[in-house]
Amino acid sequence: MKIAYFDCFWGMSGDMFLASLVDAGLDFYLLKKELKTAGFPDFSIDKRKIKRGGIPATQIIIKAKRKKRFSFLEFKEIIENSHLPKEIKKPSLSTFSDLAEAEKKVHGEKGKDFSFAQLGEIDTLIDIVGAHLALHLLNIKRVYFSRIRLARGGFFEHGKVKLPLPGPAVLRLLRNIPLEFVEEPYEFVTPTGAALIKNLFSGDTAQLSNFKINSVGYGAGSISFAKQTNLLRVILGEGA
Repeated sequence: MKIAYFDCFWGMSGDMFLASLVDAGLDFYLLKKELKTAGFPDFSIDKRKIKRGGIPATQIIIKAKRKKRFSFLEFKEIIENSHLPKEIKKPSLSTFSDLAEAEKKVHGEKGKDFSFAQLGEIDTLIDIVGAHLALHLLNIKRVYFSRIRLARGGFFEHGKVKLPLPGPAVLRLLRNIPLEFVEEPYEFVTPTGAALIKNLFSGDTAQLSNFKINSVGYGAGSISFAKQTNLLRVILGEGA
């Protein structure tokens, strides 16, 4: 059985998740083809090799060809009407639903729809759908994570205001998942990353047995910090 183990020694975001799998051997051009033929609004997706802390890594760059903010129901409709198989649609919709519910709770909003702020852009759609598509293309059956590190002691930008770390939506999404708090002024885990963890969490890593490593990949975040290596490591292998 094929397994992916994500070593979140720094943190986790949707683009880092996707980039680490490409770095570990996923055919980027096949991934790009599948995303491009899915019927999503105009976007571009590219990759580049960089170095962080002396470690070669892959970075994924996603850009919208026109500026637009999507609501939860708009994202839902785009995924449902896409040409992707149900094996991709179902977990993608579940991840978006969890993300929207968490955001609605922390903002005290009700109703079926939710207007995302920064998360309403096309890169969120590609991060989430791309993550599930990548696992499908690699035939990954189980996903495990190291203990998730959350930073406290700092703030992050949320629209025109600053909110304390960890982000409120991240905390809601990561309930019942093993966590470790560290004193750092950075956003280690983004809401998109937390939503993916919630949907893919297969249980404690103690359940891993006879794990055989096939490949290792490093995904780079979009921000380069002066004293920290902003990378996500994935180990692909086979186990019982």
